[in-house]
Amino acid sequence: MTRDLRTYYCIYVLILGACLNVQGQDLPFKNFTALDGLSSSEVYDIAQDTQGYLWFATDRGLTRYDGTTFERFTTSNGLPNNVVFNFFEQEDGTIWCSTAKKDLFYFKNATDGFHEYRHNDIIKANLNPDFDITNVVISPDNDIYIANNNLGYLKISPSGTSYNTIVKRPASYNFDKLSTLTLKNVPNFRFQAYRDLTEIVDSDLEWDYVIESIIRFSRMLVFPEQDVRIGFMGNTYFIIDANNSITPGIVPYHNKHAIMAGKYDEDTIWVGYQYGGVILMDIHGNIKAHYLKESSVTKVFTDHEGGLWMSTLDQGVFYCSQSQIRQYPLESYPVELTKDKTNQLYVALHNGNVLTKSTDTHDFVTIHTSTTNYIGHAQYDAMADKVYYGDINTSSFKRDRGNISGVSDDEDLPIPYSRRSIYLPANDSLFIKPLKARVYDITLKEDYFLIGTNEGLYQYKNQNHTLLSHKNPYFSYRISDIDYRFDKLQMSTMGGGFVVEEKDTLFAVRKKDGLLSDICTEVFPEDKYTTWVGTSRGLSRVVLYCMRIIAIRSKTYR
Repeated sequence: MTRDLRTYYCIYVLILGACLNVQGQDLPFKNFTALDGLSSSEVYDIAQDTQGYLWFATDRGLTRYDGTTFERFTTSNGLPNNVVFNFFEQEDGTIWCSTAKKDLFYFKNATDGFHEYRHNDIIKANLNPDFDITNVVISPDNDIYIANNNLGYLKISPSGTSYNTIVKRPASYNFDKLSTLTLKNVPNFRFQAYRDLTEIVDSDLEWDYVIESIIRFSRMLVFPEQDVRIGFMGNTYFIIDANNSITPGIVPYHNKHAIMAGKYDEDTIWVGYQYGGVILMDIHGNIKAHYLKESSVTKVFTDHEGGLWMSTLDQGVFYCSQSQIRQYPLESYPVELTKDKTNQLYVALHNGNVLTKSTDTHDFVTIHTSTTNYIGHAQYDAMADKVYYGDINTSSFKRDRGNISGVSDDEDLPIPYSRRSIYLPANDSLFIKPLKARVYDITLKEDYFLIGTNEGLYQYKNQNHTLLSHKNPYFSYRISDIDYRFDKLQMSTMGGGFVVEEKDTLFAVRKKDGLLSDICTEVFPEDKYTTWVGTSRGLSRVVLYCMRIIAIRSKTYR
């Protein structure tokens, strides 16, 4: 998208987990073909540049999309070849491209123009023309490292010095010696070799892992949070765990030819098939979704605004305005959220049960089962370094003692409140300030207090309280939870969704943006960018960056 569009869309949405249920979920895809402006309906890859423009690699050049119109680029615009196969995005935002003739070129944004790599002749002299380029990485010293489906790699210095470590495959393979290697100075670069191949051993070489009984791979995916690596070779894949144990597998629907695979999110992989669509599966091989079942899918890509794109070999590209939300069953909706100093998340539910997020499975497990009809309670006491949880009105967790019904989440100055009063610090005691409205939460912002009530948002300043509903419609909703942290005011509203205010910008994340429900019960800012939001339908984790939604991931209750 263009800068103007990115400014207009002040919110991105990232999905907390993988997506999608395979059963009965059809995405509202919009299809773009050559008739809509694509260079061709045969699309191989998708990327997004530093200015937000989307790029599509096709057999008839590149196409750039600004959110409204398509613009085509060919050899007449500086491309060395019109058949562009792959994009290789670098950390500095530069996008390198490979062509059918093994030419490389690069660009950074829509205005920078295309630049042909000046040592393409060295690449063509060293790489087998029958094999595709599988990896391109520029090192900190501006050396270029190139891998293809052969053994070894090619390194070229900026001056054009070639370090030819590409070797021909022997007539017969010793599969037990086949390995995937990485380089110390270019850790993102991976290539294939034999363990005893002395020609490619140098001081920069580092053994990564050994893949036994596998001919070659087309893509290696790394999942650092799970400490798992997954490689693909056509319809075969292998999983390498933290102990370097290798588990081979066959992709689902292996009667169809698997074209390419990639990483969807931190626990989800996509696999595109020829005339078989695309599947999303978890790192254990379990299918989550299957889309475009008759198409030949070459890439699954999520843009900066959370839009989901899929490129095909025969039908152009497909677009869905947002990725879906994976739904997990919870017994009830969240009423309180808290974390301890190790970032362990605790969730108290309306039915009294309390859950915590498992660090092993990344799922939620029950740590307290209610035997009463009271709602749940969970709160971290930083001074005692202990999380107190249970039923809200049992003998251990009765919170209405002395008319105090709750305490704010403010770390530096926790503020007690009752149903119709707030307890403010005054010298060494508390000053009780009554309100006509029902108080649900309070927070300190700069030199004044903001109070969430059934009538909306109140401000208490200079010993006076004022209803702020006239300033913004979202301030008139019932506010069930409110926090000012990381220089943002964040509120859960009963009907207006999750509301965020930073400086002079205010917006709401709502159901239409991917939130489970507009009826929100609790907010918990995890860090500068991430907030957990409890809703009437379950729990969502919202990631915001530059006041844009980067992602939402959710858990529902039954």
